[in-house]
Amino acid sequence: MSFWVDDIDTCLSDWDDIVYNGATIKGIFDNGFLAVSSLEIGVESRGPQCWVKDSDVSGIAQGDTLTINSTTYYVRTIEPDGTGLTLLILSKD
Repeated sequence: MSFWVDDIDTCLSDWDDIVYNGATIKGIFDNGFLAVSSLEIGVESRGPQCWVKDSDVSGIAQGDTLTINSTTYYVRTIEPDGTGLTLLILSKD
Protein backbone atom coordinates (compact mmCIF):
# COMPACT_ATOMS: atom_id res chain seq x y z
CA MET A 1 0.00 0.00 0.00
CA SER A 2 1.26 3.51 -0.76
CA PHE A 3 2.17 6.07 1.90
CA TRP A 4 -0.75 8.26 0.86
CA VAL A 5 -3.37 5.53 1.24
CA ASP A 6 -1.92 4.41 4.59
CA ASP A 7 -2.13 7.95 6.01
CA ILE A 8 -5.28 9.22 4.28
CA ASP A 9 -7.42 9.16 7.45
CA THR A 10 -4.78 11.11 9.37
CA CYS A 11 -4.69 13.73 6.62
CA LEU A 12 -8.50 13.97 6.52
CA SER A 13 -8.85 15.01 10.16
CA ASP A 14 -8.18 18.70 9.36
CA TRP A 15 -10.42 18.87 6.29
CA ASP A 16 -13.82 20.52 5.89
CA ASP A 17 -17.05 18.92 7.13
CA ILE A 18 -19.30 17.83 4.26
CA VAL A 19 -22.75 16.28 4.68
CA TYR A 20 -23.50 13.50 2.20
CA ASN A 21 -26.40 11.04 2.54
CA GLY A 22 -27.06 12.22 6.09
CA ALA A 23 -23.50 11.53 7.26
CA THR A 24 -20.71 14.01 7.91
CA ILE A 25 -17.58 13.19 5.95
CA LYS A 26 -14.32 15.06 5.51
CA GLY A 27 -13.14 16.75 2.31
CA ILE A 28 -11.25 19.69 0.88
CA PHE A 29 -13.72 22.28 -0.44
CA ASP A 30 -12.65 24.97 -2.89
CA ASN A 31 -14.90 27.64 -4.37
CA GLY A 32 -12.23 29.53 -6.27
CA PHE A 33 -12.63 32.06 -9.05
CA LEU A 34 -12.95 30.62 -12.54
CA ALA A 35 -12.46 32.62 -15.75
CA VAL A 36 -13.00 31.11 -19.19
CA SER A 37 -12.38 32.92 -22.47
CA SER A 38 -13.43 31.89 -25.94
CA LEU A 39 -12.83 34.22 -28.88
CA GLU A 40 -14.16 37.57 -27.64
CA ILE A 41 -16.54 36.16 -25.05
CA GLY A 42 -15.44 35.84 -21.43
CA VAL A 43 -17.24 34.08 -18.62
CA GLU A 44 -16.42 34.53 -14.96
CA SER A 45 -17.89 32.53 -12.10
CA ARG A 46 -17.11 30.44 -9.07
CA GLY A 47 -15.92 26.88 -9.59
CA PRO A 48 -17.01 24.90 -6.52
CA GLN A 49 -15.32 21.54 -6.13
CA CYS A 50 -14.19 19.22 -3.38
CA TRP A 51 -11.85 16.29 -2.82
CA VAL A 52 -13.31 13.40 -0.82
CA LYS A 53 -12.26 9.89 0.14
CA ASP A 54 -13.52 7.29 -2.37
CA SER A 55 -14.97 5.04 0.33
CA ASP A 56 -16.98 7.94 1.82
CA VAL A 57 -18.83 8.50 -1.45
CA SER A 58 -19.13 5.02 -2.93
CA GLY A 59 -22.17 4.99 -5.17
CA ILE A 60 -22.24 8.77 -5.60
CA ALA A 61 -23.89 9.89 -8.84
CA GLN A 62 -24.34 13.05 -10.85
CA GLY A 63 -27.17 15.07 -9.36
CA ASP A 64 -26.56 13.89 -5.78
CA THR A 65 -26.30 16.67 -3.21
CA LEU A 66 -23.68 17.68 -0.66
CA THR A 67 -24.05 20.33 2.03
CA ILE A 68 -20.95 22.39 2.73
CA ASN A 69 -20.95 25.44 5.03
CA SER A 70 -24.79 25.36 5.08
CA THR A 71 -24.97 25.54 1.26
CA THR A 72 -26.36 22.72 -0.87
CA TYR A 73 -24.34 21.78 -3.95
CA TYR A 74 -25.17 19.34 -6.73
CA VAL A 75 -22.60 16.88 -8.04
CA ARG A 76 -21.91 17.59 -11.73
CA THR A 77 -18.75 15.55 -12.39
CA ILE A 78 -17.08 12.68 -10.53
CA GLU A 79 -13.33 12.25 -11.11
CA PRO A 80 -11.59 9.48 -9.12
CA ASP A 81 -7.83 9.99 -9.22
CA GLY A 82 -6.67 6.44 -8.44
CA THR A 83 -5.09 7.33 -5.08
CA GLY A 84 -8.17 6.83 -2.89
CA LEU A 85 -9.56 10.30 -3.51
CA THR A 86 -12.23 11.63 -5.84
CA LEU A 87 -12.64 15.17 -7.14
CA LEU A 88 -16.28 16.25 -7.26
CA ILE A 89 -17.15 19.19 -9.50
CA LEU A 90 -20.16 20.93 -7.99
CA SER A 91 -22.78 23.56 -8.79
CA LYS A 92 -25.49 25.33 -6.85
CA ASP A 93 -28.18 24.40 -9.38
